[in-house]
Amino acid sequence: MNNEITTEEQILIAAEEVFLTKGYDATSVADISERAGCNRALIYYYFRTKDNLFEKVYINKINYILDKVEVIVKDSQNLKELLEKFVGLYFDILNKAPKLPMFVINEILVRKRNQELFINNFVNNPKFNSLYEGYAKLLDEAIDKGEVRQIEPLHLFMDTLSLILFTYISLEIGSNILKFKDNDCSDFLEKRHQEIITLLWNGLKKE
Repeated sequence: MNNEITTEEQILIAAEEVFLTKGYDATSVADISERAGCNRALIYYYFRTKDNLFEKVYINKINYILDKVEVIVKDSQNLKELLEKFVGLYFDILNKAPKLPMFVINEILVRKRNQELFINNFVNNPKFNSLYEGYAKLLDEAIDKGEVRQIEPLHLFMDTLSLILFTYISLEIGSNILKFKDNDCSDFLEKRHQEIITLLWNGLKKE
């Protein structure tokens, strides 16, 4: 099997790195070509415009996350297992791309087209809706068994995402204040990972 990445894949990897670091507006095709180690003509050959390249990167990231979530929803036998795997998955993804939450928020707020891109490819994605139904089913089963209190699926989903995403947003905003060294940051994130799981599960327990 040939594991070498293609020129197109290399451009996509480089584009993601540059877009996450600089944002769409501050990124030039020259920045991407320099990071990818190719000339600008190749970028235009594969993607025609910077906008097309950005859209490809954006959609690829959404599909990557949805594919990963699909695996854990299908493999989870109960709500607690799903929560633990879901939180772990997002920490794994964001440890590799800690700027992703701020990037998505900025791009959605600033550019209307990105709002539509997010809604059409994530919120209205049939796979997302199917995964959400699978998660809601496990929540209903846990409620019926008396394992957790009554809570609407959307509220638990929002609680979970907000706890995870704000962890990385706060690090991005407050890195100069917190002055973490690499090891300190890793230790903090590991403890934060476990703390979020504990907070979520304790918050779901019936009084």
